[in-house]
Amino acid sequence: MKKRVSGLILLAALFFVLLPGTARAADYEAERLDDGSVRVVNSDTDEVLATLSLRLGTVNQEIAVKGSLIYFTGYVNADNSYSNSLYAYNYKTKKQVQLKALPSTFPFYDVNEVYDGSVYLTGWSPSDDTALYRWNIKKEKLTAAAEDGYAFRYKKYIVCDSRKVHGSFVTYPVHIYNTKTGKTVATAKNVAAYSYKKGKLYIAQMPKYKYPESSKAKYKIFRYDIKRGKKKTLKKKLKAYMIDMVTSKYVFHRKGTYKNGVYKSTFYRTTIKTGKSKTMNLAQYTNAMGY
Repeated sequence: MKKRVSGLILLAALFFVLLPGTARAADYEAERLDDGSVRVVNSDTDEVLATLSLRLGTVNQEIAVKGSLIYFTGYVNADNSYSNSLYAYNYKTKKQVQLKALPSTFPFYDVNEVYDGSVYLTGWSPSDDTALYRWNIKKEKLTAAAEDGYAFRYKKYIVCDSRKVHGSFVTYPVHIYNTKTGKTVATAKNVAAYSYKKGKLYIAQMPKYKYPESSKAKYKIFRYDIKRGKKKTLKKKLKAYMIDMVTSKYVFHRKGTYKNGVYKSTFYRTTIKTGKSKTMNLAQYTNAMGY
């Protein structure tokens, strides 16, 4: 299974938001092999740079390349206990070193990117739990950076959320980690969906949680300026079903119903300013969201 290591974080579920990131290793692909190793290929030349492997271990497919170094994580599973480490492989000298044994807090760790002298990683477990970690290359120091995992970076700010491990509709917090100061701020709790455009987040927040599959829930829509740390309310109260994406103008949401044992989804686009909704078919809906 090939995977392009790109500057976008593509969330697995169809209706999750595609958020822009910063190029991690845009010219490389990571291909998982059956023996638990990962082959790294230059996607422009098709040159195989390395086959990353661990004795009695498994290499994670998320990598980041900086110069001649390939950063990756891997784990050994012994007695249902995962032992993770961060590694660096020099594809010119063919040498591999273990940089740091990672905390046992999480069973899995993914390398997200190398930026400004640090490797950023997301620790995660399938039980809706993620966190951002930072490995300072020069100081050889690992720091727990934020409560949620890496989503994307805008300049010196890393936007963090936990959607990587969400299998269904839930609300979640969104944090901003400042790579220069090392400080983290929360934009909002109970976020149902958000999108990014030109340094700003457009957020749909559910002040009071309600699973909105078949009945409308109440949301607050606001804009968050990442650099300035300022909020602007766009709509104090908007009724919608399960929100998949919110933009500066629209909220895209869907209603799920069961009838005669058959599940059916109805798709809507609601204008934030007027609160008026229009139905859409699946093709129109996914096209509008950029899928």
